[in-house]
Amino acid sequence: MKKLLITLALTASTIFAAGFGTASTDADVLLNNPFTGKQSRFIVVTGTEVSSYYKAGNKLISNVKGAYNATTDGSGQNLELLAEGSVNVAFVQGDVYNHWINSHPQFADKFTVIVTERTEHVQLIMRDGMTEDDLQKKGAKVFVGLQKSGGAGSWRNMQLLEPNYIAEPVYGDLDQLAINDLVNKKYDAIIRTSHIDPANEFTMKVNATKGIYMADIDDSDLNDNIKLNVEDKPVYKFTTEVYNKSGFLNKSSKLIETRCYIVINNDLTSRKQRAEIADIYRDFKVTLFQ
Repeated sequence: MKKLLITLALTASTIFAAGFGTASTDADVLLNNPFTGKQSRFIVVTGTEVSSYYKAGNKLISNVKGAYNATTDGSGQNLELLAEGSVNVAFVQGDVYNHWINSHPQFADKFTVIVTERTEHVQLIMRDGMTEDDLQKKGAKVFVGLQKSGGAGSWRNMQLLEPNYIAEPVYGDLDQLAINDLVNKKYDAIIRTSHIDPANEFTMKVNATKGIYMADIDDSDLNDNIKLNVEDKPVYKFTTEVYNKSGFLNKSSKLIETRCYIVINNDLTSRKQRAEIADIYRDFKVTLFQ
């Protein structure tokens, strides 16, 4: 089986140990900001205006000088912008990063990665009576959201780990119409990746719709190890989420968990700038995503 390769993923504390201290005298790297027509020390890309990443990005830039937070379609687009040099900081789902860096190994030593404590869960929504095995059947289709969204990135990563997932991805807005199309059998499942939040509008719509449920994700290949910080670690952590009928799930369901990464382009930041981002995360990691 083809394995993912990650050669650099650092915690905030590791960044300081590697010499990214704030006492560094490196000159700031300034970027031409197409959104303001001025130069910025940081251009941060996060997600849509209603996403938790965008809200966290706003908190981040409010604590550093010369920073701008830009909306995007999600993690996939964020990595593309980071690689092409248009921005220098990106919020990215861990599994999307894993899949992307496997296809772009030349960037492995060009990025500094802060692995945050923010969890993201891959959720599989299916019609009653269906299971994840149906995603391995010829002709199956799975709705994954926008093409560069976190859900689409999770599906590609899952296919890399489990090649028997052959369902064809369907792209579009993750809304009530997507739920209706699932019920009406236009596709067989919805993949959604997000932090568990019972109050989320889409979550409540799923709970209110008869004939669909949160299916288990427990294929053993999804627990394959990758090289992370010179250690073999799994891409995903298996977890079971249980909520009452007023919460996220009507029963216990097995999900897979990844983390949010803050990814920094080393060529477009000084050591001092990278340390600033690490400082902000260290000081605000409890409240950054609230």
